[in-house]
Amino acid sequence: MKNKPDTRQLACLIYALLLATVYLFIFGSGGYTNITITKFIAFLVITGLFTAVMLFLIIRAAALKKLQPVKLSLTQLFILLYWLASLLSTLFSEYRLDAFIGMGRHEGLITITLYCAVFFFFSFYGRAERSLLYTFAGAMSVFCLLSFLQIAGGNPLGIFPAGTDYWGMNVDYSGQFIGTVGNAGLAAGLLCLALPVFAFSAVRLKKYILFLPAALCLLLLLLIDVKAGIVGAFGGLIISVPVVLKLSKRAKRTCWLSLLGLCILGGLTLYFYDFGGSGMLWEAHELLHGNFADSYGTSRIYIWRNVLDLIPDKLFLGGGPDTLVHYMTAVFTRTTETGVINKSIDAAHNEYLNILVNQGLFALIFYLAALVTSFIRWLKNKEAAAAVCGAALLCYCIQAFFGISQSITAIYFWVIWGLMESRVKNIPAKAVSNSKPHL
Repeated sequence: MKNKPDTRQLACLIYALLLATVYLFIFGSGGYTNITITKFIAFLVITGLFTAVMLFLIIRAAALKKLQPVKLSLTQLFILLYWLASLLSTLFSEYRLDAFIGMGRHEGLITITLYCAVFFFFSFYGRAERSLLYTFAGAMSVFCLLSFLQIAGGNPLGIFPAGTDYWGMNVDYSGQFIGTVGNAGLAAGLLCLALPVFAFSAVRLKKYILFLPAALCLLLLLLIDVKAGIVGAFGGLIISVPVVLKLSKRAKRTCWLSLLGLCILGGLTLYFYDFGGSGMLWEAHELLHGNFADSYGTSRIYIWRNVLDLIPDKLFLGGGPDTLVHYMTAVFTRTTETGVINKSIDAAHNEYLNILVNQGLFALIFYLAALVTSFIRWLKNKEAAAAVCGAALLCYCIQAFFGISQSITAIYFWVIWGLMESRVKNIPAKAVSNSKPHL
């Protein structure tokens, strides 16, 4: 007989379903004009209520002496230390209130606390249910179809300001927007999570209908042409193959050696071939030769250089969560058909560098340690849900090297991370591989 989930597991499932449906599609009456603040308020309400419910259920279980003692895994311990380092960064910040609330990206201590809380709740009580998988697949399919209509020149939900459409990017308005997420870079991060979940679940579960939402996500990722997302998705998918697929030891060894060979061949190609003197690959070629230009990576080199200049003054605790805009004097300049756009820099456009400059070296070390310990156990684990979730995390983490973290999409990353942790925490890989998966 199938065990009935307790109320904490049910609360996690309901919250995840809300993220996959209501939160994904909410955008507010102002469309893209107010989508960031609308999504942030929705995040605070939904996640805040979920956190309150979970704390109540945990306290009640403790009062009834039904709360089982737990032992933190290394990953959980490092996440706790990451939160404590972020707390210290906030307390010692010159802009304490802004660090608590968050400035340009709404990722102050409040948001970080909710991220970590969600991770812990899902790592203890989350279950990778098939109902959640299929709901997310259906929702992302609708998201992709809406986005395709926008790319075709339509404005099906009236999200674009009157008289504009998708192709007015950086002409009629600053930036690139798509779907019900907004910023195309954030959408690429979400697609990097969804694509491997659907593709590898189709293979592991033999539910080949899931290749359809996977194909839609891949097509949308290619159409919006966000390089960070494309690199993250393809890089993560390729690296994940030996881990996710059920292969013999010999086949797995062959896969790893093939990947190593591809990396060496790719590196040599990037170094010796100039790719016609333009484009992303040419920029990578130039970087390998020590030629750094501020314009490379849509000016990411310029942003990173200016961010790195700020770090020595606040190395260990940073300036405070999401307070970069207070310290950054450089501006981001983009030339469009209508003139020059100058924008303040409020994020490092590299999630790891962003943690370093805002929350400090301690927070970055603990965050990276949490990721490393998770991925080490992922490599050793054969269970379906853990394998699929780990592949999604890897794709996201690669694109994060060029991306921006924001609650609009980052919360999906923390939920999936928690789900993976729930499957590998304190369980030997051999035992997990023989257990019945939820996914």
